[in-house]
This record gives sequence, C-alpha cells and structure tokens, in this order.
Amino acid sequence: MPIKVQSGLPARETLERENVFTMDENRAMHQDIRPIEVGILNLMPLKEETELQILRELSNTPLQVDVTFVAVSSHESRNTSSSHLNKFYNTFAEIRERKFDGFIITGAPVEQMEYEQVDYWREFQEICEWTKTNVTSTMHLCWGAQAGLYHHYGIPKYILKDKMFGLFEHKVSNRKIPLVRRLFSCASFQAHGGAQRGHRESAGAYDSCRVKGSGGVPFDGRQREKDICDGSS
Repeated sequence: MPIKVQSGLPARETLERENVFTMDENRAMHQDIRPIEVGILNLMPLKEETELQILRELSNTPLQVDVTFVAVSSHESRNTSSSHLNKFYNTFAEIRERKFDGFIITGAPVEQMEYEQVDYWREFQEICEWTKTNVTSTMHLCWGAQAGLYHHYGIPKYILKDKMFGLFEHKVSNRKIPLVRRLFSCASFQAHGGAQRGHRESAGAYDSCRVKGSGGVPFDGRQREKDICDGSS
C-alpha cells in the first residue's frame, strides 16, 4: 500500500525508482480508506537522508500511511535548507491539536552533551508529554531513545569510553512483543552511550532484546507498551 507524502518531496523520486508506491495529497483525497497517521520528529541534521531511510521502512506495511514531518522550532538547522523545512515540515505548534496513530522521534548527533545543554531540550520534553495524550504508540530512535528514557523515567545515560558500533549477536528476551517477534539474531548497533540495566528495571522499563555479552539494549519498552525505545541505529 502507498505512503502519502507531499508533492515535490525529494525522497519521493528515489522511493519510486525503488518501486515503493507513493501518492501525493491530491490523489490521497480520493482514496476511500482511513490511512495510518504517522508523525516523524526529525532531529537529524541531514533531514533528507533520514526521510528516505524512514520512508523505506514504513513502505513495508500493507496499510496506507499518511506521513507528517515535524521539526523543532527552537533550533536553527544548518544542514537543511529553510525552503525544504518550510515546504515539507510542520512545527510542533502546528500539529499540537492533532492525533496520531504513531509518532517517531529520531536520534540526533548530541549524544555526548548533557540533555539540558541541548538547545531544544525543553521543546523535546514538551513533545514527549504531548505524545502521552495525542499518540497511540511512540518509537524513540538512537539518541531519541536515550532522551526518552531520561525524560519519562529519569534514567541517566552513561558515556562509553569508545563508540560502540558494528554487527552484534542479539538475544530476544520476549518474542511476544510484536516489534521483535521476527527479529534476526544479528543486527547493527552503534552508540556513544547507553542506559544501565539496573536503572531501567527500577524505573519500570523492560528489555525486549539485548546485545549478548554486554549491557547494550537495542530495544527497551514501557510496561504499557505504548512507547518503544530503539537504542540501535
């Protein structure tokens, strides 16, 4: 089924070359189907690359997906043009009254900074609180996962001596969780830091998957299973 994206989005041309079915707003208006509404808070500096990566993954669903890209207004992007942001992105203020089936919060290259030092931290926190009432299920990716655990649970991160990256053998802790039901035993993982297992457990988060022989946890979940924190990339 198609992904609905705005006309002119650069990623659309690449997706169509890869035989991913996309449609613009005009065609979507004539579809007699209720699409899945997914918001994407894109915190990455190279936003067009991230758009393409996430849209590729969303194309694997049999459902029609209506995507809304969101950018923080408290940070000025230096790697993506203002014309691209103005045309294809919404601010949080513009979507505040909307409801979403799913919401994706990406990572950002700020892992080695204290959370409170990130210039959009307060806006990030406001968005996290908003997802509790306006979003059915939220997925946090990479730094967004660490920041989500810190905001929702007060779980601190610890910085690794060296960046951890590569292919690692994984152990799925609970196959009943839909997200990891068909996860392979080997997956990519990279991060400058993570969260201690003891901190996660005491805060009520659980591991659905962990890297064998290390403290790395690619997937954390909240006990309500409303939020998933994906620590891999």
